[in-house]
Amino acid sequence: MKSTKLYFSALLCTLFLFTGCKDYVRGNGNSNDRPDIILTYPELVSMLQHYDKTRKQQFAAAVGKDEDTRINHFNLKDLKDYIAYIEKECKKKNIPLTGINFISGAYPDNYRLDPKKSNYQALIMMPATTIDGEENVSFDPFKSEKGKPLSLKEILEGYSYTSWTYDELKSRKSKKKSSRSTQKGGGNDLSPAGNRTGISPPN
Repeated sequence: MKSTKLYFSALLCTLFLFTGCKDYVRGNGNSNDRPDIILTYPELVSMLQHYDKTRKQQFAAAVGKDEDTRINHFNLKDLKDYIAYIEKECKKKNIPLTGINFISGAYPDNYRLDPKKSNYQALIMMPATTIDGEENVSFDPFKSEKGKPLSLKEILEGYSYTSWTYDELKSRKSKKKSSRSTQKGGGNDLSPAGNRTGISPPN
């Protein structure tokens, strides 16, 4: 009896360790393989130097600050929760989530949620998919119909924002404006955009 209890205790501990400590495994089954997107240090340094040379002072001068935002920090748990939330909705709508687009924006003057961020640059995450053969198109899975992704561009037009020219450039030239409803809702009309980041500067 005692040995049976020890056996089941050991089994439970093994299951706990296996399920509780399991690392993310890439699609090829080997978590030790280096992802293709990893940069070398020479590549990293060349990109940082080029930013310093061509943008750092120019951006700061344009917004009247010593320096605009250089670092956007997303909490790891928030990132995982965000991706899981988007993936779940995409699966329900039968729309493949092909990636996450990081879009440049800026906090408006007198940003009420965090005044110190006012007028600083920020990155905004948006789900991406393929629409009419065009890849990496930002879209809203929550407003989309099953199997029919509704692009961010179409939604923004409902909010009278017509300056978004980064998606569906080829397909929209030969198509009439979508007949799907993109009218804006109330003040709590949630989008799939992710932000609420920590930024530096300001510190």
